[in-house]
Amino acid sequence: MTDIDYDKLSSMVADKVSSQIAEKLIQKTTKLTLSRPEVEIRIGFAPGSSAAREVMKDPKFPKPDAFSENGRDRWYTKDIDDYMENKRHSRAKLAISAA
Repeated sequence: MTDIDYDKLSSMVADKVSSQIAEKLIQKTTKLTLSRPEVEIRIGFAPGSSAAREVMKDPKFPKPDAFSENGRDRWYTKDIDDYMENKRHSRAKLAISAA
């Protein structure tokens, strides 16, 4: 009978799981365009939620392009990410100025 090295086993499992998670994240972040539900999830809301619609009404929110074969709106991933980064910077500046 062999002894099981549980530390080594847990490390191997953790490495495998983290590799799978990283692969999924890479697949999600390298998409060129996003559908409306994907945009809503990316900005942190459930698809179809009123909160997501409110954010998307912001005049500074990126406008979609209707360039798919079915004419549905698509957003460029980079535009959405840039918008979210700008919002984060704005909140940080506001917090710093309030301190």
